[in-house]
Amino acid sequence: MAQPIHGDLSVRVVVHTSFMAWNASPSSTVWRKRLHLVGPAESGQVTSVVRYQEHSQFPPHPHPDGEEILVLAGVFSDEHGDWPAGSYLLNPEGFRHAPFSREGCLLFVKLRQFPGLDRNHVAVNTHTVTWEPLADGRSRKLLYAQAGYEDTSRLENWSADSALGELAYPRGAELFVLGGSFDLPHAETHTVVLPHVVSFNTRAVPEQLAPVAEILRSADPGRGLFDLAKRLGAPTSLKEIGMPAEGLDKAAAIATESPYYNPRQPAREEIRALLDNAFHGRRPST
Repeated sequence: MAQPIHGDLSVRVVVHTSFMAWNASPSSTVWRKRLHLVGPAESGQVTSVVRYQEHSQFPPHPHPDGEEILVLAGVFSDEHGDWPAGSYLLNPEGFRHAPFSREGCLLFVKLRQFPGLDRNHVAVNTHTVTWEPLADGRSRKLLYAQAGYEDTSRLENWSADSALGELAYPRGAELFVLGGSFDLPHAETHTVVLPHVVSFNTRAVPEQLAPVAEILRSADPGRGLFDLAKRLGAPTSLKEIGMPAEGLDKAAAIATESPYYNPRQPAREEIRALLDNAFHGRRPST
C-alpha cells in the first residue's frame, strides 16, 4: 500500500495544483500531480492532474471501477477517438483502451471512483453544451447523472456578482477551479504572473531557483522567464489579456485573505505592487 494522499474524505482539503511538482508515472512521457490516493500506488483510487508530452502513449489497459477525464488543454486520444480541450469522458467499469497524445495534453483524471457495470459511457464536447441558469448568479452544464447512482459531474459558472450564501453538500463535493475571479484565460494568466512570482521568491529559495537562472542565463530567473516570454511573443501584461485595472485591489485582497503556501510570505502591499507590475508588463522586481 502506498502512503495515502488526502485519503480521509471527511476532512476538507484545499490544494493549489499550480505549485505542485510533476511526478513520474509508469510511462516516461506522462507526468502527474496526485491530489488524492487510497490504495496501491499504481492501482488505487486516485485523482490527478496528468500531463502527456508530445508523442506519449500508454499500453492497452482496463479501468476497474471506471475512469473520468476532463481534457484541459491539447488533444487526448485513444483507439475510440480524438478528444480536444473541453472534452469530458466517463469510461465505465470494464472499459479498456490504449491512450496516447500526438501533440501533448493536460487532463484532470479520476480513477476507480465509478463502480457499476451498468454505468453509461459518456463522451461530451462541453463547448457544445448549453449553460443552464440556476439561482444566485450561477449556471451549469450537466455532464453526468444516471438513475441508480448518487454521484454527478457538472461544470458551473459563477458570475462576478453571484451571491451563493451557504452551500450544503451532505455527501461531500470535489471542486476543480478552471477559471478565476476575472474571467481571464488560465494559461495566459500564469504566463504573465509566473515571472513576477519567481522573482519575488528568489530571495527566499535561491538554491532551488538557481538551475532556472542558469538555463535562462539570467541572474534573476523571474526576469529570465519574462524575457523569454517576450522573445516568444507570449503575453507579458495582465492588461493585454483583459484584466481590468480596477480589479487589482480585489485580486490583492483575494490573495491575502485566502493564502496558500509560498516560500516567501508576502504582505498585501507587496502583492499589490507585484500585480501592478504584471498589469503594466514591466520586468519583474525582487
